[in-house]
Amino acid sequence: MKPAEAAPDGSGGIQAMPPDCLSPPRPSSRFAYGLRPDLHVCRLDSTTVFLDIEADRYFALTGEPAETFWRLYTAENLDPAGSGSSHAASQELADLDLVRHTSGPHAWHRPDLRPPPIGSAYDGSRCQHGAGHLNRTACLSAFLDCLRLRHWHSFRHAVAKARRWKALRTSRENLLYEAIDQSRALHRLTPFLFTTHDACLFRSLFLVRYLQAVGIPADWEFGVRCAPFCAHCWVEYDGIVLNDHQETVLAYRKILSI
Repeated sequence: MKPAEAAPDGSGGIQAMPPDCLSPPRPSSRFAYGLRPDLHVCRLDSTTVFLDIEADRYFALTGEPAETFWRLYTAENLDPAGSGSSHAASQELADLDLVRHTSGPHAWHRPDLRPPPIGSAYDGSRCQHGAGHLNRTACLSAFLDCLRLRHWHSFRHAVAKARRWKALRTSRENLLYEAIDQSRALHRLTPFLFTTHDACLFRSLFLVRYLQAVGIPADWEFGVRCAPFCAHCWVEYDGIVLNDHQETVLAYRKILSI
């Protein structure tokens, strides 16, 4: 079949393709390697910890494999063929799909992490001083949304949802005190909604969803620690922890920021 010819414009040239038909630009980086999408990483001394969102699991590298990973991940303008040892190391990690060449055909990313929090507005009590008025409609909607995500969807889906909520930016500014007040208002209710067995994941997801429903784009942070290994998550706004103590979260190295 003969392909359709482009229609000429008024000047005798060829009409440009509409912007919404153009392929999105490929990301660029000064680094030679990135991670595959949904993979996140941090370094804890000699241990390199990965979070695989798609598989909903953590795993680690130590020793020479960990050092090889960081040599590749921090390298700039590395020839994909490389030297013999460099190519062998990169090929081994590529076979595990831990790194992807930034000039290659496959999708990749290099996620950023927010710095450690600078304070906390959480005191752990039900009767928190300065708590604002709870928006009951937003609270109920957020609770039902999170119940559905918890029981019928994957961790990957919950993360994708949280990212979409965060993308719904508000035009309002200077929301820190409102974020603190609304968080404290919600904390007064949580003893009636959660048990001691409810994980930080659901509690934090609920707070993120509630704050978004009242127009506050909060940050969902994930961290890990070793000896023994433990993972944790919490909510921040402008570097202030809203649902945990600062000394608690500072014991964890951030691995994912949403």
